[in-house]
Amino acid sequence: MMRIKIFILKTLQPIRKISTNIYLLVFVAALIILFFSRFFFVIKHINIQGIDNLNGITQYSQKSYFFISPKEIEQNLYSLNPNIKSIKVETKSPDTIDIVVVKNRVTAKLAIADGELLLSNDGRIIAKQREKTLVHSVPIINYYQKLYFNQYRAGEVIQHKDIVYSLQFADGINEVGIKVEGIDIMNENMIVLRARESQYIFTTNRDMKAQVAEIKFIIEQLVIKGTNYKSIDVRFEKPVIIY
Repeated sequence: MMRIKIFILKTLQPIRKISTNIYLLVFVAALIILFFSRFFFVIKHINIQGIDNLNGITQYSQKSYFFISPKEIEQNLYSLNPNIKSIKVETKSPDTIDIVVVKNRVTAKLAIADGELLLSNDGRIIAKQREKTLVHSVPIINYYQKLYFNQYRAGEVIQHKDIVYSLQFADGINEVGIKVEGIDIMNENMIVLRARESQYIFTTNRDMKAQVAEIKFIIEQLVIKGTNYKSIDVRFEKPVIIY
């Protein structure tokens, strides 16, 4: 019996040595990886195109290359910067991040009870301001319901369908060379865009893109014919033109 125990102990000794060596190798490898990730594979260069200042970017300097995700960086920077429309992040080993930004532009200002919201064409709130400006480079949206400053925060996308539609309609009108000076949302079935000598009436009850395409076609045809008009209404299947 004693001989069997001695035999088992002698057999296990090499196995224990191998296991110990494996653990030691894993430990050393982990230390090497940690060393390289700490001193070599860290973000030292951040290249930004399309914008001068980007909130939140400094938090990624000196971070390990292995512990950052381009997708997470994009989502974080997008939420921290209301003035950007889109952002693309690429990591380049061992120490560089490339960031390409497309800036938002203010398409219109939404008049609220105690200030203004500056909106992009997709309805994102670029900024809020308490004081209402007297001179406007973009159209003012007058809304049929009272909205308040504290209901909204910069960076969020406004959820009112009729307001988002009105921004897209304004973009469509601008594309044919007509400057929209004001937008009156009377109700969800009547969105009026005012230019200097004409007005354009839309609805949320019809497809947005179809209405824009229809009114652009009508305007182009009237311009070709040299016909003046006062208003174009595309709320219905058959457009209503007042001369």
